[in-house]
Amino acid sequence: PAIRRAPARDLDPDSDLGDLPVAVDVGDLPDGAVDAALLGGVNRARGMLACGLIAGAHLGLRDRGASVGDVPARRLGNGAGA
Repeated sequence: PAIRRAPARDLDPDSDLGDLPVAVDVGDLPDGAVDAALLGGVNRARGMLACGLIAGAHLGLRDRGASVGDVPARRLGNGAGA
């Protein structure tokens, strides 16, 4: 209930995610919920990577993050490689 979602196309009509829901707002979450959400996302991304659907993904929630596969540093917003 602390997470509000919307179809990706509502945020960007050119998104290749189409009608898939993406998080647009996240309320207060306990640390355990943040960890569980990131782990779930990592597991899903690993499955997509294994199927050849993605080359990599970076997931971020609050002050935590995780990467799977090939994610160029400049895309992570840390200025590296820019």
